[in-house]
Amino acid sequence: MIETFYGTFTFALVLSSLAILIGLLLFNFILMPVIKILLNPVFNIGFSIFELINKIFPKKEKVEKSEEHKENIISIKLKKNYLKIITIVVFIPFIIFLAHTNSMLLHSKILVLNGYILLDIFFSVIGLLIYGIAITLLLKIFTNDDYKLYSPIAFIIMSMIIINDKFF
Repeated sequence: MIETFYGTFTFALVLSSLAILIGLLLFNFILMPVIKILLNPVFNIGFSIFELINKIFPKKEKVEKSEEHKENIISIKLKKNYLKIITIVVFIPFIIFLAHTNSMLLHSKILVLNGYILLDIFFSVIGLLIYGIAITLLLKIFTNDDYKLYSPIAFIIMSMIIINDKFF
């Protein structure tokens, strides 16, 4: 059955999805423990130097609490608004790039929107949504960390794969 898809856009998306999934699994279960083992001594030395500097030059506790509070607010806002971030950072530039490139290739003008270009953009966005959501759900299943921080990266990678498959 997979032979019927050979050489098509769907075949490229399936292969790229599998490659991303295998790469994330390899990184999460093989490379990340090795990196943690190698970097733990470096971080321990850095933390001990940081504690020594804090003992020598003490800071006011109010400043430290406000900085920790700001970091918590930023991380909470990123986790709550990751759909807005994906929309602003991935989908809007993706749509603009597709519209511009298709109009330049077909009409040699900066922005010409006809039915063919709009249909092409629509199905490209639908493909990006389907594969991006599938990879995000796989990330949610396979990683115990916050998948919301990885999902914009998955959408960016999928949009680059779609653009590469369509134009290059």
